[in-house]
Amino acid sequence: MTQLMTIAPGTRVERNGRQFVITNLLDLEAVLAKDTESGRPERLFIKDLTLAKPEKIKEPKEEGAKKERDIEIALVEDSDWQEAQKRFALIQPLLIAPTRSRIMVKEAAQRYGVHTTTVYRWMRLYDSTGRVSSLLPPTRDGGRGRSRLTPSIEKDHSRNNRRFLLG
Repeated sequence: MTQLMTIAPGTRVERNGRQFVITNLLDLEAVLAKDTESGRPERLFIKDLTLAKPEKIKEPKEEGAKKERDIEIALVEDSDWQEAQKRFALIQPLLIAPTRSRIMVKEAAQRYGVHTTTVYRWMRLYDSTGRVSSLLPPTRDGGRGRSRLTPSIEKDHSRNNRRFLLG
């Protein structure tokens, strides 16, 4: 059965079991796409592509419990993706080291300016999924009693409410 898909920047696709996000259309036969795992760009032929399913990664909850969330890689901010790649670059030598000491972890934490516990948490996150995307900074939804709107939208909303209520 033929599968229809949109070939446009931001579309998630698969080729040979690997997932990519299309970044540019090169011509009628090829696209430039970013590998979702390594972040490296590759030229892909459109005839070899299939539509990718949303990526599921495990995200820790309180007290070590796990839950799954869907992440649409194409919607991840570049700054967040770069942060995840920096975190991976920091922990990668620790992950492949035959023996890892607390001193090694402490030195890595000092280089990055974080606590050693944070480095251990990043290693645990990466180990649980094997994906760089698990190191993405958490998204904040405002939390209980806090605004989920950006400050500029909140300001506009308050102004419009006052105007409406005061006539």
